[in-house]
Amino acid sequence: PSHAPTNSPTPPPVDIIDPRSGIDTVTCPPVGGGEYDLPNGLKLFGLSGMNEFCGVFIRMSSGNLIPFARSYDSGVWEPAAGPHACLQKDITCNTDGSGVTLCGLNLLSLVNST
Repeated sequence: PSHAPTNSPTPPPVDIIDPRSGIDTVTCPPVGGGEYDLPNGLKLFGLSGMNEFCGVFIRMSSGNLIPFARSYDSGVWEPAAGPHACLQKDITCNTDGSGVTLCGLNLLSLVNST
């Protein structure tokens, strides 16, 4: 969670553990809902909603945010623009029998790329 004051408690970023894989599943905060600090490791991310943007950023020691990956307009996750973006080969998306698509991103690469 962010250290900035909020009007209400920030919900935890991990919504559920995927029962098939045992991996944390993360959703984007609502518009204007702030940001999450995520621990390292593999996470499954849901897609953004239609007409919405969701991004994963690296927070540098200076406080600057560097783009890592993104999903927008209900699209699958893809590398963000820039030198610290994840690689396309490191994003794995799967759709289950109910039509829910989750994309895996390894956040360990955030540490290695900074």
